[in-house]
Formats: sequence, C-alpha cells, structure tokens
Amino acid sequence: MSEQYQYELVVDGGCVTNESGVFFKPAPFVIAFDGQSIAVTFRRNDHHEVVYAVHHDNQLVAELEHPDYVANVAPDQLGSLTPVFAALVQLRITANKSYQDFFEAHSVSYTVKQPKFLTAV
Repeated sequence: MSEQYQYELVVDGGCVTNESGVFFKPAPFVIAFDGQSIAVTFRRNDHHEVVYAVHHDNQLVAELEHPDYVANVAPDQLGSLTPVFAALVQLRITANKSYQDFFEAHSVSYTVKQPKFLTAV
C-alpha cells in the first residue's frame, strides 16, 4: 500500500484481489473504473442532512441520503454509476438489500483509494 493512502481496494470481476489498510466511512475516497474517477465525500447537504456526495469531474452527480445511501433507481438501472454502487456495497455504505443482492450476482471491476486524512503531529 502506498504511504499516501490509508486504504486501498482492488476488485476485479466482482472478486477482491487486493485490500489493505483501514477504511473510515466519513473520510473522502475515490472510486476508479474504466478510466473514470469518482470522488465521494460525506457531508451535509443544503437541507442539513448528512449525505454521501458523489462527484465526477468536479460536478455533483448524486447525493445519497441516509439510511440506505442508494440512488432513486433500481440497481439494474444505474448505468455508468454501476461500479460506484458496487464499491459502496462492498464498503458497507449502501445498506439496501436489493442492491446487495444485485451485486452478489453481477461482476464489476473497480478500485477504491482513501487518502490519509489524519496525521500525527
């Protein structure tokens, strides 16, 4: 694992091929797949609700609200965000049973990297 990351995950065809470090759910992380990079942050939205904000090319593409942290579509309708939700299920952020069942039956490849966010002084 690189010293700049506290957590790294590689999933190839639905199988974890490398996982190192400790994932911390409220810390920012990046999901990469097919040459794309999606940034995910845990923050408050305009209504002061705690959400996971999903950004692509510095543009907000989704805000995932508590308690399930899922999109407002069925898992087979996610389109280009399918690897993002596969990662969120693997990381135990998305808690929706239909999403969990979907990704148990579908193979997706992606990587997750979470930079170190706390350092000792």
